[in-house]
Amino acid sequence: ATRRPARKRSRANTSRPPVGLCAVDLRTLFRHDIGPGVIHRRHTGMLTFIFALGLGALAWGHSGALLAAALLSARLLALDLTHQTLPSLYVWPLAVLGLVWVGLQPGTSWATLLLGPATGLGVGVGFSYLLWRLSRGKSLLGGGDVRLLVALGAWLGLWGLVTALWLALALLLLLQATTRGRDVPFGPPLLAALWVGLLYPSWSFSLLDTLLKLINGA
Repeated sequence: ATRRPARKRSRANTSRPPVGLCAVDLRTLFRHDIGPGVIHRRHTGMLTFIFALGLGALAWGHSGALLAAALLSARLLALDLTHQTLPSLYVWPLAVLGLVWVGLQPGTSWATLLLGPATGLGVGVGFSYLLWRLSRGKSLLGGGDVRLLVALGAWLGLWGLVTALWLALALLLLLQATTRGRDVPFGPPLLAALWVGLLYPSWSFSLLDTLLKLINGA
């Protein structure tokens, strides 16, 4: 009997919406070489150290939870800038830490505790699907970004998340305008907005106004 020629495996169909955006991506638990970053990946360790020093200094004296969050955020910043990935290994502990920290605050109800991360999940999946539709099948918002939105909701709550999201979007637009359309990851603006919301929430609207003026002038 004659053998049939082996069929080549086709790549994933980009016409289908992204699936599993909020599930733990097991590949990112053990490796970080997901994609090219805006900074060479050999600088990952150095950037982690620099960001850890900076965020650790800001969080010093507040609480142990914030200090741990600073270390996780520093690692995520470095990985997203050098590899364009936000591994679940660091994002989910950041989210759980936020839930524990908020849950220990006096007067926190279960509804208040869960509303923030649930909103982050809904916004992340909704944005991902919307961008996928507008870009005709190209996924512009990764699963790590969606998980990071869940973490922001856990730390900041519903209204803090909304403010941080607007701030992060404005910062992303400004970075893209100043880098001439270069593919800037969304993780660093989200993490910057997280720390503004945690340490300097009263600055959020003034910073947003400043960023919008800079975008108009860019």
